[in-house]
Amino acid sequence: MHATEYCDAPCALTAKEESWTYEKASRNSDCIHTVACYEYDEYGNCTRVTQDFGDGERITGEIIYDNSNVADYIIGLPADIYVYGTDGELTSMGSSKN
Repeated sequence: MHATEYCDAPCALTAKEESWTYEKASRNSDCIHTVACYEYDEYGNCTRVTQDFGDGERITGEIIYDNSNVADYIIGLPADIYVYGTDGELTSMGSSKN
């Protein structure tokens, strides 16, 4: 089973996705329940993704965009991406900066 919630925006921006998988049980549960939540900036760029795997583990991705050239409509270019583990510690980082 799958459920999706959308943001209150002029276009379809997913705010939350939930999934229930009944093929395999997780610990004391009848299913595996995963949740993904999304946050966006004023331009509709996804700035944060949190994936909860339903077993106490989760990762969070934070995307920083270079929206400095609004006058020429050059926005939404990812500049930095950070990935954090369940404990909030930085596990991975990427940058488009030289």
